[in-house]
Amino acid sequence: MSPSPTGEDTTSTSSSQPPPSAPGGPQVPPAPIPSPFVAPGAAPAVHEASGGQPYPGTTAVDASPLPDAYASFPGAPTTSPVAPVPPGHEQREHRPGTNGLAIAALCCGIAGLLPPAAVVGIVLGIVALSQLRRVVQGGRGLAIAGIVLGSLWLLGWAALITIGVMTDDPASTRSGTGPTPADGRQIDVGDLKPGECFNDGTVKDGKDVEDVGEVTVLPCSKPHTSQVVTVFVLPEGTYPGKDKVVEAADRGCSDKAEPLVRESRMGEVEPSFIYPADAWTWANSRAIQCTADARSGTVTGSVLK
Repeated sequence: MSPSPTGEDTTSTSSSQPPPSAPGGPQVPPAPIPSPFVAPGAAPAVHEASGGQPYPGTTAVDASPLPDAYASFPGAPTTSPVAPVPPGHEQREHRPGTNGLAIAALCCGIAGLLPPAAVVGIVLGIVALSQLRRVVQGGRGLAIAGIVLGSLWLLGWAALITIGVMTDDPASTRSGTGPTPADGRQIDVGDLKPGECFNDGTVKDGKDVEDVGEVTVLPCSKPHTSQVVTVFVLPEGTYPGKDKVVEAADRGCSDKAEPLVRESRMGEVEPSFIYPADAWTWANSRAIQCTADARSGTVTGSVLK
């Protein structure tokens, strides 16, 4: 403290606050406290108050949309990028109704009694399943059913053929005559092969057979009138005449055919032969078919050893 000129004691202070106003005097607002969030010398922030008026000491903020982050890059897309679809997860097309090929596959599978229909059913079913992998549509079950039915029909046909081959006439199989022909197959007599059984349908005059043309080939397990024992061909040359041809055929069949017939069947059949009876037939074929003909009516089973 120091004495004032008037002799009164005064107290000095370093406070920056102004002395209070005298009662009834003008009110002096206090100095604003600097905001820690505003840089020195920057304009004070103004926040909008209700009614569009800013609060004292605040600054209006621009409410326009923020710029696109990709807009700063040259050639950037105008829209946000879309993540690529992983492989195997592509979106498939949806189609109404049922796949037409699947329906056709089922129909062909049901009609597989005919082998071509069974094959078509399998093929259409496979194609239908391939289409249904790319689109969403009904018919998958129908396509699978067509494939299964077609396969079953084919297996059934294969089994029937196998059984047919394995159940040939045992005697014919032992004699090496090959598969049994179908019932009622009509062939020319010159096409007969050793071991084949047939109905000749000819008229016999003693031991001579006349008017031999087409014959009906039958399985040897069925009743038949004749069976071819063996076949041989006469030497080349001009037609020697009927008598000489018959003589050569009789001699050749006795030597070549009789040893091939089972002795137990000799009482049922008798030896015979088919030969070219004129020059025209001789010019086309000189073959002699040695046969075993039923003595009475028909015989059943092969007579060959």
